[in-house]
This record gives sequence, structure tokens and C-alpha cells, in this order.
Amino acid sequence: MKQYACVVVYTLLEQLKYILCYKVIFNRSIQIRKKVMMAAFVGIILLQVVVMHYEDSSWVDIINLLVGILIPVIIIDKFDFKKLLIYPIIFFGTSLVDSGIAILFASILDLPESRVVGSYDIAILCILVTISILALYYKLVVKGKENYNSLIYSRTQYIVIMFGIISSAIIIGCSQWLMKEGDIPYSVRIVCRLAISVVSIVLVIISVWQGRVLVKESEFKQKQLTYENYLKLQEERIYRLNSMDESMRRFRHDLHGHIIALKFLAEKTQDSNLITYINDMEENSEEYRVKKYTGHNAVDAVLNERFEVAQSKEIDIQWKGTLIPQGNISIFDLCTIFSNILTNAIEACEKVEEKKIIVVKISTYEDKLYIQILNTCANRENQREIQELETTKGDNINHGLGIKSVRETIKKYDGRLKFSVENNWFETEIML
Repeated sequence: MKQYACVVVYTLLEQLKYILCYKVIFNRSIQIRKKVMMAAFVGIILLQVVVMHYEDSSWVDIINLLVGILIPVIIIDKFDFKKLLIYPIIFFGTSLVDSGIAILFASILDLPESRVVGSYDIAILCILVTISILALYYKLVVKGKENYNSLIYSRTQYIVIMFGIISSAIIIGCSQWLMKEGDIPYSVRIVCRLAISVVSIVLVIISVWQGRVLVKESEFKQKQLTYENYLKLQEERIYRLNSMDESMRRFRHDLHGHIIALKFLAEKTQDSNLITYINDMEENSEEYRVKKYTGHNAVDAVLNERFEVAQSKEIDIQWKGTLIPQGNISIFDLCTIFSNILTNAIEACEKVEEKKIIVVKISTYEDKLYIQILNTCANRENQREIQELETTKGDNINHGLGIKSVRETIKKYDGRLKFSVENNWFETEIML
């Protein structure tokens, strides 16, 4: 009778432990549906008692494993398949913790290992310790913290964790089998030792694999940090260009007024030399007029700055069409696109000995903005569509960010970006 009572308590505590793991470790919401939970627990206990009566207690853990699947189905709020995938991690993980606590008790109480393995009173004590640790962790770390996010694994992390936990469970299970008293067949010993060797090798492989994953993750974080810094610097640069453009416009506006006043005074004094000087100054000032391509100061500032750089490198710039910024397209995003694409076009033209040309064509159709930028390039094979445009600079981490920035910007608008080469003309097509 005592054994039946121990199995009932053991089963109830096991299921409670699984529920706590979902709540505490993975931060999943629990549905307190008393009737459903009561019916489930009563059914589990009756099943355990019947199986023990007609078979033996070796089926208790297997039944607990199978019925534990009901927890993510009927107790965890809003069931989905991902929550079911968590269950094997919880089952094997808590089993490892319980085994460790059991071995600790055996050492403290100076009990033979065979007394610990398969003993329900020790197992109940171990589960109570595990539950107490979970409850304490919930009270000190989880409860009342709004920023405590649910633990979600990526596919790679899930595979690594599952392999690690199951391998550890196999090692401990085989070790516990070997600890049991009585004669163990030689074939069983061989299988247990072989299983321990295999899973140990698997753990080594997983450790190496996880190391590679961590290296890749570190590289990815470094690239993201570099990319974020690049965007920040680009934003500051566009802001500075816009400020300089506005200052230049104000200066030209004020200068024009001063020239008119000086011209009036010069004509009044009939100083022919002064009049000629002022006329020359007024004529020359037209060369420094900020050209308007879009009607928006920030975009025009970026275009004028890039075009001035191109002209300083003896690159012929041709602008065709009129850019009317669409209402849904951010001005900053337009500045990002033009700044990066024109920078790449200028760099490509610098490598050409003759015929350095950049052509920018703009058009709109049915609320869509089409941008076509062509530039001459040196010694490139014809390609109808270039999938990946890689930087020609040696440092791949700190360069090539401009195209990445353009891709991310266009992706926001479900747009299209296409690169192609034909007869030493590099073409960039953008649709927003």
C-alpha cells in the first residue's frame, strides 16, 4: 500500500514540476481550469495504479513521460506546436537535476548507490527540492518583472540543447543501470558502456559545433554594430549637408539683396568701374547656385554634394527626369539611396581611364518611383542580373555597408533592387 501511495505522490509532484518549469523557466501562461486539471490528474493516477497492479513500477516513469504531453495541450495557455517542443527539454532536463540531487543525498546520507536508484521516497525528496528551487527562483527573479521575456530557442539552439540533454540522460541512465545490485548480463554492460562512449563523443562534437555557432554569432553582432554605426554616421552626414545647404541658401538670399543695394548706390554715383565689378560678381555668383533636382532641400543637398565630388574627379553627370518624392517614402531613405548608389558609381568611374559618365534617370508611374543609375565601369563581364554585389575593398566588415543599407531601405517599401552590367555600363534599377 505504501508503494501505491508513493507512486501517487511521485506522479502528482512530477506533473507539478513540469508545469512550474513551463511557468518559471519559459515564462508561459498557465490556464487554471480546475475541472479539466482534476480529471487529468485523477486519470493519470488511476492509470499508474492499474499498471503497477498488473505489471510493475518500471512503467511509472514512462507513463509520466507520456501524460506530461497533456500539460502544453490543456494547461498551457494558447497551445501551439512550439510549446510542445519545449516539453522534451523540460522532461530530460529536470530528470538530470533530480538525478544529481539524488546522488548528492546518497553522498550526504552515506547510502549505497543501489538504494538511491529506483527508490520512490528518495525520488519524492529530490522532486521536492527541485520544486523548491523553481519556486524560489520564481519569487526572486521572475515574479513582478515586466521585462522578463519568454525563452525562445532558434532551430540551431534547440538541436544543440536537445542533443546535449538527451546525451547526458543516456549517460546517467546507463550509469544508474550499472549501479543496480545483482548480476547484470555481460551484453547489457557492453551496451551501456558503448552508449556512454557514443554519447560522450556526441557531446564533444556538439561542444565544437556550438563553439562555431558562437563565433558566427559574435561576427554577426560585430557586423550589426558596425552597420548601426554606419547608419548613424550617414544620418549625421545627411543632417550636416542639409544644414550647410540651408545656410548657403540663406547666404545667397541675403547676398543677392546686398548686391542689389550696392548696384543701386554704384549707379547713383555713376562709378563705371564699380558697376562693372558688381555685375561681374552677380554673374559669377550664378555658378554657385544650388541646383534644385527634387524641390526638397535635404535630397538636393545630397545630390549637389555627390555631383560636386563627381565633377571634381572629371566625371560627367547627367540628370534626366523629375523626382517627385512619394508621400509614403521617407526623405531620409531617399537620401540614403542616392548617397550610397552615387558613391559606388563615382568609385567605379574612377577606375575607368576614359569615358567617365554617370546618368541618373527618374520617373514615376502609378504611385511608384523608378530610379535608374548608369555608370561606366572597367572590364566587367556582361551580366543580366547580379545577385550579390560585393565590395572590392579588402575590409569586408567595414565596407560594403552602403549596399546593405540600400537593400534594407528598399525592403521597407517592398521595392525592388537590381544590378546588371552590359558593355561596360553598370546599371542600378530601383523601384519603390
